[in-house]
Amino acid sequence: ASGDQLLGRRVRERREALHLSQGGLGSLMRPQRSQGWVSNVETGARGLDYEGLRDLATALDVPAGYLLGEPTLPRRVGELWALSAAQNRERFSEALAFMLERFGQPEEPTA
Repeated sequence: ASGDQLLGRRVRERREALHLSQGGLGSLMRPQRSQGWVSNVETGARGLDYEGLRDLATALDVPAGYLLGEPTLPRRVGELWALSAAQNRERFSEALAFMLERFGQPEEPTA
């Protein structure tokens, strides 16, 4: 993959991880960018100058090196914690469903 394609893939992955539309990401940038501009970056049809790279990295809350392919982690540790919590909730739900299926609903206590 070319550098522009790698950058585009990283932008798309990070944007999707933040649950942003292309237009939503563009509106976070200063100066604001259009949905088409973000789409062109993501597809590799548009390269970035230094300012564009810096502004995009700021809007996505990642180091510019991450967008260029360096193996750095996003700065939001809280995001990783939230992902872990979501995975734990899913596992708990699966375990609870298994136990209810296997052992049935608990009986209501009688007074």
